[in-house]
Amino acid sequence: MGITVALCVLVALAPLPAAAVQEAPSATHEIGAVQVTGAKRYVPAEIAKLSGLAVGGPISVAALKPVAERLAGTGLFKSLSYRYVTAGRKMTVVFEIEEADWTIPVLFDNFVWFTDEEIVKAVRADVPSFDGTAPPAEGIPDLMLRSLQALLTTRNLPGRAHFSPQTDMKSASLQYLFSVKDPAPTLCALRVIGASALPERELLSAPGTEVGGAYSRFYLTNVSSGTLIDMYRRRGHWRAAFAAPTVTPDRGCGGVSAALNVSEGGAFAWERAEWTGNAAIPTGDLDAALGMKPGDLADASRIEAGLLRARALYRKQGYLTAAATYSPKLEDTSRRASFEMRVEEGPQFRMGTLAFEGITAADAEHLTKRWRLAEGAIYDDTYADTFRNAEIAPLTRGKPVTVSGETRVDAEQRVVHVKFLFKRGA
Repeated sequence: MGITVALCVLVALAPLPAAAVQEAPSATHEIGAVQVTGAKRYVPAEIAKLSGLAVGGPISVAALKPVAERLAGTGLFKSLSYRYVTAGRKMTVVFEIEEADWTIPVLFDNFVWFTDEEIVKAVRADVPSFDGTAPPAEGIPDLMLRSLQALLTTRNLPGRAHFSPQTDMKSASLQYLFSVKDPAPTLCALRVIGASALPERELLSAPGTEVGGAYSRFYLTNVSSGTLIDMYRRRGHWRAAFAAPTVTPDRGCGGVSAALNVSEGGAFAWERAEWTGNAAIPTGDLDAALGMKPGDLADASRIEAGLLRARALYRKQGYLTAAATYSPKLEDTSRRASFEMRVEEGPQFRMGTLAFEGITAADAEHLTKRWRLAEGAIYDDTYADTFRNAEIAPLTRGKPVTVSGETRVDAEQRVVHVKFLFKRGA
């Protein structure tokens, strides 16, 4: 997929100096110097190299515009303009730049034939000052792809350098991922080194650890920091951590064997929850919903199930957007864990309108009278299901009727409109 980033790149066409007014724009000059102003991250020589202008080479006024446009297209600059000065047959070209911000992490996925240092060195040939990040600009991936494809070519390696933007699931931030495809190296075997609290076979039964497909360091890293870490936290191992995958060539299948190295740490017991941000629900009620007792295994799945019950308390009182996040405070000596529970209650919603469609007016009036949640009352998120089971189900039992419920949340007015739809059919 393409990247569309709005950058204001200005290419200013400098007027001809007075001394050269009579010359045609196509008149050839000799480049006397290439100068750069505004450079902080780059050195002027790098900009000159990117421009393709060489001291002593020929240049015309008309040729400067496409040179500047090519520089602007690299994505390395927020803005770029140029001017020139002629003295006799010599021309000095001055580029005035504002450098782009380097904010996007760059990941190299499965270039298994090279070290990270070799890859960085190759990319710097086309992207000056590359340090593992990149500006959010369209031209940058193309520059990097050129470097990476050249790197593959130098080793006579098959495959095509490929670019894809990725969103980090935890931080929701953009990343640039570069990989080898057509073909990618095969994942021939996978091991987990250091596993004892969880058997290796159990870890390798998790989705995403299958062998035989394309090797991806990016994918295995996400699996180990996501699915596999979750497996450890369900066993109370809150210090468990995986190193980056390591690979060795596997000539038997024409790919690589990979290893995930884990440091498990010990299992932690539950100590207590430390709630913040809760005003509508007392701490004691939240603790009861959480259902954890001192000495229990600090099982992440039990904690998260308890938080769902705590959220249900909020939804019953109209706090439909209430959310809670948690983080552990680990005491390694006692192997006890306290958890900071941060609540964001959000606004409280109230009951809006009630409607019944697909039934007679008399039936609708009957059901309306049975509805106990008055308009303007605090909205109970559980009541619609309770009403359906207690009041609607007996009326439709044994009849060819299906009933669906709809809720429409008006965030601006902080009300919830409820509608039940009756549909006859076989």
